[in-house]
Amino acid sequence: MDATIASIVISVIALVIFKYTIKQANKYWFRPKKMEKRLREIGFKGNPYRIIFGDSKDVDRMRAQVTSKPMELSDDIVFRVLPFHLHLLQKYGKKYFIWFGTKPRLSILDPVLVKDILSRPNEFRKPGNDQMGTVLAGGLFMSEGTTWTKHKKILNPSFHMDKIKNMVPSIVESCLEKIEKWNLSLASKESMEVDMVQEIDPLIGDIMCKTVVAGPISEESKRMYQLRNTVNQQAAKLSKLMFFPGWWSLPTREVKTMKATHEEIQILVKKVVTRRLEEMKNGASNRGDILSSMLEAFQDKASGVSLDDVIEECRSFTFIGQESTARPLIWMLYVLARYPEWQERAREEVLQIFGDQKPNVEGLNQLKIVHEIILMISDYNDYVRSSEIISANWCYSPIYFQRYKVGRYGFTGLDPDHHTDNFNESRP
Repeated sequence: MDATIASIVISVIALVIFKYTIKQANKYWFRPKKMEKRLREIGFKGNPYRIIFGDSKDVDRMRAQVTSKPMELSDDIVFRVLPFHLHLLQKYGKKYFIWFGTKPRLSILDPVLVKDILSRPNEFRKPGNDQMGTVLAGGLFMSEGTTWTKHKKILNPSFHMDKIKNMVPSIVESCLEKIEKWNLSLASKESMEVDMVQEIDPLIGDIMCKTVVAGPISEESKRMYQLRNTVNQQAAKLSKLMFFPGWWSLPTREVKTMKATHEEIQILVKKVVTRRLEEMKNGASNRGDILSSMLEAFQDKASGVSLDDVIEECRSFTFIGQESTARPLIWMLYVLARYPEWQERAREEVLQIFGDQKPNVEGLNQLKIVHEIILMISDYNDYVRSSEIISANWCYSPIYFQRYKVGRYGFTGLDPDHHTDNFNESRP
């Protein structure tokens, strides 16, 4: 009898191990190879799949190799920011894929095809169960379907032109405070070197605080800014670990730090949200910002918006809004520093229109040269939509895709089919 029971137990354990082995083999070998075969059949090229890591080790190696040497002053930065992508583009052409773990990301350079993909969000969806995406972005940026539609409808009024115009005085005030700080630092010197990342990030953080939650920067906001940097640092450390199953549950120091930091950020955002909610319950008016719009929806029981939804949207817009605003501004200042003749032309126009007055909405609409500079510096923005990196989780129906936007110098900037012959000469 005992021998029979032992035999059954051993058989069950062996069956469980066998099923688990088959599942992992399918996940880490058979399924990726099947995807690779399908991708090649539809015209994409790329490196053969390598188990677990894919191309990630080559990506890290090439990036380390490129960044190990100082970079000459140049506004042609693709080779340094995305060296492996550029390598694949040159090796395989415009239709290639790159392996990140078991998942291929497809390079789509055809604007018509990209437009078609982005117009079908129910078929080409964001990845599910993306813990890193939830921590780094979350909210509207990661939601799908009815949740995305509902939140977008609630938030849209916060971005109407009349609301944007109301933000201008706060933005001008923050910028003038930063400029005054620079002037004071320069008072006793002929010149000085400024780390723009360290200067612009807090500036945009202040502006985002005033526009997202419509109030002066608080202790919670300052702490969130520090924690955001911690999250970014931990995300970089965890990038190699994300290819392993269940990595979010691993008891490593990096994962624990990431979880603790995310939890602390959630607590700080909740304090800001609940404080505003109490003000609104006591009769405070809608300030027209994102937080007020979400809280109004929360108080409307028919909207189906929970307090957690409000917290998540407030956090995600504060984080993503700061990143996506600060980086283009830093790049613009860098390019203007390289081309002082354009800087001088912009300065003359600003002084001509505003004189000693503070910038205002009416005057901003008259800045032709400044507008031209912004267009030239961000000239690739019209084309960057067609250089979306699409991450295919599966190449058969239903198809799931993750959408990534390449930086300012998207690959279409290297593609003569997407710009005129004098494109490079038209930049400042």
